[in-house]
Amino acid sequence: MPQLNKVCHLLSSLKIGGAERFCIDLSLEQQQMGYEVTIISFGSTNDELYNVAIKANINVIIFNKKWWSKNITLCSILKKFNILHLHSPVILKVILLTLPLLTQQKIIYTRHGEGLYSEFIWKLTHKVAKPFISAVTFVSQNGQLVFNNIHRWSNIQQQVIENGISVTDDKVIETNSPTLRIGSVGRMVPLKSQKDLIQAWANLPESIKSNIELHLIGDGECRQLLEKQAFSLNAQNSIFFHGFMSDRFKILALFDLLVVSSESEGLSIAILEAMAQQKPVIATNVGGNPRLIQNNITGVLYEYGDIKHLTSAILNYYKNPETLSQHGINAQTHVKTNYSLNKTAREYDGLYQ
Repeated sequence: MPQLNKVCHLLSSLKIGGAERFCIDLSLEQQQMGYEVTIISFGSTNDELYNVAIKANINVIIFNKKWWSKNITLCSILKKFNILHLHSPVILKVILLTLPLLTQQKIIYTRHGEGLYSEFIWKLTHKVAKPFISAVTFVSQNGQLVFNNIHRWSNIQQQVIENGISVTDDKVIETNSPTLRIGSVGRMVPLKSQKDLIQAWANLPESIKSNIELHLIGDGECRQLLEKQAFSLNAQNSIFFHGFMSDRFKILALFDLLVVSSESEGLSIAILEAMAQQKPVIATNVGGNPRLIQNNITGVLYEYGDIKHLTSAILNYYKNPETLSQHGINAQTHVKTNYSLNKTAREYDGLYQ
């Protein structure tokens, strides 16, 4: 590989999030492949994953600017790299005015989710940026479909590159406890619908509620409402709010089963991480979730908002711990076979070259 391959990943922040976590993992894998890798974040050193990246010996530059300011300084920094890898529409907007000056750089634009970004400002941003983008990638085919229905990019290379993860054969935790611990990992925003999980717990038979715990990891605008919902159910001994956590292994040690109740998803890193550690997943049948979860083999899929089905799935795992264990084993095998981080990095390598 040519030594001149200097890659810069651009993120809007290093706050807790699937795209941010994946970017750090990808950077480490690319370093092993011989790339010189830098992350530019437009957040702050207070972001939860900033220290994670630093401790992993990834070069991180924090750059504070609005989309219209400090463009000359930013351009001089970006010209030091051969490959610029943009990881969100926000980044596209932030560097928009520098794009015409980055004539020697290959610019890759990755869409990690299925957000519409259909407002006028986003349509204009994508129209202006399009001539300067070398390729656009998506983590799911549905994400690609959504993007092209709105922005209608043509004559630009497009590719679906699914997220990957490093997989070990070690389970994070073994437990013989009669308690079933259910995890929810993600931002507490309306899109994630953690309220549905809490309501599903509320719908469980009274006789077993004390044996089923919910562990909600994350923070956001809905946290106060979710805490109020849990308090109204007198569930302080069963529903726990942990806030933001950056150590993935401490997160994974909190639960035996992951529930993802989102209205939409790309290719969820939280799901991949759980499955890689032999934890089955109950998730909404949206976005990339059906690609990851083989229904009734590695977990359970249910239709968004179908709290009755979610409750039933939780109850079935509680009553059948052997199914929980077998689905966890199946989940790890599925991820190890199909979602290797090295495979993902090699696909990006082919695109970079």
